[in-house]
Amino acid sequence: MKENNNLINLLTGIYTDVLKEIDKLFESKKDIDTITKAIFTKYYYNLAKKTIQTYIELWDDIIKNDSNTKNNWKVIRKDWRVILTPYCEIKYKRRYYKNKKSGEYCYLIDKYLGIDKYQRISPMLEKNIINLSQNLSARKVAYEIAKNNPELILTRQTIKNKIKKNS
Repeated sequence: MKENNNLINLLTGIYTDVLKEIDKLFESKKDIDTITKAIFTKYYYNLAKKTIQTYIELWDDIIKNDSNTKNNWKVIRKDWRVILTPYCEIKYKRRYYKNKKSGEYCYLIDKYLGIDKYQRISPMLEKNIINLSQNLSARKVAYEIAKNNPELILTRQTIKNKIKKNS
């Protein structure tokens, strides 16, 4: 499959860049704890995020090239999407389509991934928010989520909205 070869080449390039950065860490004569922490918190984390983004965008390409999509949908534009998960913030580019028959507009990759129109938080992160909110204030829930991953900044209002939605 052509898409898999492109993906493998892209990920090989990303991983090569990560290995170069790890080499620099070792050359700078850092201690084992500093090296280990940097590798796991920075490099593998970023590699995982880039891999997820790349796969989502690859599947967006696969959907676009599908005969059913070609026959029934017209690509209007490409837009960025950011979704927060319990593990990281995922940012990806996806195609916006118009159905040739019904006139419906949608992002087919979002439908494929089960992401609703205005959803910004993944179902698992939302579930974590609800579970934490049973024992903590909204401010403390935001703190607990950000403690595990500083990239996941949630306002108290966002947390209150999720609690209200699930009440």
